[in-house]
Amino acid sequence: TNYILFIAGGIWQKPFVQYLRNKGHKLAIVNPTETETTNFADYHIKCDINNFEEIKKHINIINPICITSDQSDVSTLIVAELSELFKLPGNSVETIKKFTDKLAMYEFSKIIGMPVPQTRLVNSVKNVLDFAKEYNFPIIIKPVDSTMSRGFVKINSKKEITNEVFNNTLKFSKSKKVIAQKFIEGNMVTMEGVCSGSKHKTIASSIKIGYFEAGITSAVYYPTNLSDDLLKKIEKANDEYVELAGLNFGLTHSEYLVC
Repeated sequence: TNYILFIAGGIWQKPFVQYLRNKGHKLAIVNPTETETTNFADYHIKCDINNFEEIKKHINIINPICITSDQSDVSTLIVAELSELFKLPGNSVETIKKFTDKLAMYEFSKIIGMPVPQTRLVNSVKNVLDFAKEYNFPIIIKPVDSTMSRGFVKINSKKEITNEVFNNTLKFSKSKKVIAQKFIEGNMVTMEGVCSGSKHKTIASSIKIGYFEAGITSAVYYPTNLSDDLLKKIEKANDEYVELAGLNFGLTHSEYLVC
C-alpha cells in the first residue's frame, strides 16, 4: 500500500490533503466527523485525533508509510508517539515534548542558558500559595499542554488562589499537570521557521501588542517594531533552541517575551 495517515481533517487541512492526493498517495484521515477534507480519504478513522488506542488499531490495518499532520501544537505529540511506536519516519517523542510540554520546554531552556521566568510544577492550591510566597505576586498558572491560552490565569493576590480556579486550569491539561510562573511584563514576539535536515531557519516574525485580557492578544503586527540587532538576537536563540532540542524536520512556531 501507499497510505499516508493524516491526523486532523478539518477544512483548514484540505489544501495539504489535496497536495498529497495529487502526489498519488492513498489517504487515511483521522477526524471525528465527516468534512470536505475527509471526503478525500480512502480510509476515514472517525475518532478524536488524540485517541491513541483507536488510531493504533487502524494503523495495523492500513500499514502507512508515514504519519503526518499540519496541526503544529494539537497533534504533534501523537504523531511522534505513533511514528515512534511503528518505527516510521518522524521526530522523537523526547524531542517533541520540548515543544509541546511547557514544563519540559522551560527546563530545557534553562539547561541551554536561555532566560525563563521562575517556573514550578504545582499539584494543589497549597503549592500555588507556596510559590507565590516565594516569588511574590503577580503570578500565573497554566496547563503544561493546552493551547490558545485555555486555562491561563493571572493571579494578583492570595484571595484569588482557590480550588475552583486551580481545578478550572487543571481541566484543560491532557496530562493533568499545571505550572505556576512569575508573571513578567512585556511584549510577545512570535517566530515562524522551517527545520530540515536538523537545521533550522527562522523566516518570519511578528509582535503581539495589547491584550483583551491576560493571555489573550488583541493585535498582531508584521513585521515587528524591534531593532535589527534585537531581532537577530532572538532569531539566533530560536534557531539554536530548535537545533539543540533535536528536531529533525518540521514547521515551527515559537513565542518569546521581550521586556
